[in-house]
Parts: sequence; C-alpha cells; structure tokens
Amino acid sequence: MGKRWQTAGFLIGLACFVAWGIARSEHLPHLAWMVRYTSASGTDCCSERDCVPTSVALTRAWVGIGQMVVLVNGATLLLPTQSVHRSEDGQTYWCCMLGDDAKCPAVPTPATTRCVFYTGGG
Repeated sequence: MGKRWQTAGFLIGLACFVAWGIARSEHLPHLAWMVRYTSASGTDCCSERDCVPTSVALTRAWVGIGQMVVLVNGATLLLPTQSVHRSEDGQTYWCCMLGDDAKCPAVPTPATTRCVFYTGGG
C-alpha cells in the first residue's frame, strides 16, 4: 500500500506541475518569450487576453528611485521600473489589469497597468 500512495502522490504532483505550466503558457507561440517577465508586484506580466500591442515609448529612463516615465497610447504613466521591459520581438505591448468586462480599459493608467514592453533605446 505504501508504494501506491507514493505513486499517487507523484501523479498528483505531476498533474499540478503540468497544470501550472499550462497556466503560465497562455501565450501564443510568438509571445511565449513573455512568460519569464513579471510586474513590480511579482505577478506574471500578461497573457493574450491582457497583453495588447500598442504604442509604448520611454520618455525618461529614471525618475527618482525605481520609477520610469512611459508614454502608453498617448497617456503619460509613472511606472515602477520592474514593470517596464524591453520587447524581444520588436513590437510594443501594454499589459493591463482586466476590467469587470474582461477587457483592457480604454485609457491606460498606472493602476490599470501590470507591465509594458518597449523597443529601441532606454
């Protein structure tokens, strides 16, 4: 009976690990590189549902300690540096906090932004 419990424990652990991997890989294959990035709060940056290709530009690399001024779709945001990342595919992205309607808000704000990905210098 001991071996059965070990096997059952192993299978349950394996199933949890696989489920965790699937949850972290919600990205389409071309966005899979994003899975290793996190926000300032330590949460994953985004998935397809909340990561929107949009205009992102750094306006000032450092403001005070740990802050960056970022232009997202024309809105100027002051974001923690840990939430601002260089894009690996040449496209810029805004990763939002989904609203009650499961959509990104119309206007980016610091409170509705999990991460941004920029291209170019910075």
